Amino acid sequence: SGRCPRRGPPCGAASSGSAGEPRVGQNAPAGAGVRARRWQIAVLLATLPAWLDLGAFAVAAAARIGPFYLAQEPHASGAVGTLELFAALGALGWLARTGLLMALNRPKVGRP
Repeated sequence: SGRCPRRGPPCGAASSGSAGEPRVGQNAPAGAGVRARRWQIAVLLATLPAWLDLGAFAVAAAARIGPFYLAQEPHASGAVGTLELFAALGALGWLARTGLLMALNRPKVGRP
C-alpha cells in the first residue's frame, strides 16, 4: 500500500507543512510585523529573509545558469511576487499589533 507502519504520509514523504501545520517560514514575516513598532520596519524585517534567500540563490546559480537568471521575465515576476508576499505578511502583522494595542487602549500605538 506504500504506507509506513505508523499512521501518516507514505514512507519518504515530508510530514511537515501539511494543511493543518503551518511551517515556521510562513509565520516569520507576520511575526516580524507584530514585533515592529513602525510599519516601514515591519516590511523591511519581513522581507529580509526573502532578500537573503534570493541573494544566495543568485550567487549560487550564477555559475550554472548565468548571472542574469533572476532578471529574466518569468523569474523576475516570481522573485517580486515572493517579496510582495513577505511584505504583505509583515504589514498584516503590524496591523494586527496596532489593532490589538488600540483595542486594549494602550497609549503606545504606531511610533514609539
